[in-house]
Amino acid sequence: MTAIVIATPYVRVTPWGCVMRVEGQDVLLSASDLMRFMSCKHATALDLLYARGEPLLPVDDTEDAKILQKQGDDHESRYLSKLK
Repeated sequence: MTAIVIATPYVRVTPWGCVMRVEGQDVLLSASDLMRFMSCKHATALDLLYARGEPLLPVDDTEDAKILQKQGDDHESRYLSKLK
C-alpha cells in the first residue's frame, strides 16, 4: 500500500472532515488528513475504514466506560451548579 498526499480542490469531504480516498492499493491523503493523524490516530483509523467502504458500527459501552461516563456527568453537574 502506498500513501500519496494530494492537493486538489475537488475532493469529497465527509461531515467529520475525512478527505482521504482509497484507489486500489493506494491511499490518497490531503494535508487535513495528515493534521488529523497527528492529533488523533484513532480518528484516522476510522477514516480509513470509511474510505474503504467498511461500516462504522458503534459498540456498546463496557461497564468501566459506563462508570467513567457517570462520574464525568456527576462532576459536570456539580461544576455547573457552582456556576449558578
